[in-house]
Amino acid sequence: MFSEGLVPTVANWGGPIGSIIYGNMGGALFTASLTPNSSAADQPVGPCPSSQGDTSYLAPCSSIAGNAAFTQSGVGGQVAARSRHTGGVNGALADGAVRFFSNGTTQTVWRALGTRSGGEPNANAD
Repeated sequence: MFSEGLVPTVANWGGPIGSIIYGNMGGALFTASLTPNSSAADQPVGPCPSSQGDTSYLAPCSSIAGNAAFTQSGVGGQVAARSRHTGGVNGALADGAVRFFSNGTTQTVWRALGTRSGGEPNANAD
């Protein structure tokens, strides 16, 4: 449900990454399509920290679009759960439990954790 994320250090940051006031991918949102601290590039809606002069933000990033309300600018957006911890990220589950998730967590497991009941149909549903 919740996870750590990296926060840019450049002054007057104008993008979504690390800004929880934005409901954008990379702001208040991350996806389970990328494993914890993935080496694949984040694809936020809005600028990447490095394009704004943040040389300390080392996570791979490739902006997919600006944020135009009248377009489907968020299609294809994805941002990994990221941290500066060695080997993984802390994440909170919907039951309130907090766990450390290893960078070695498989994509299948990580994606299942990102869905209700692991993505399986609810056997008790009417």
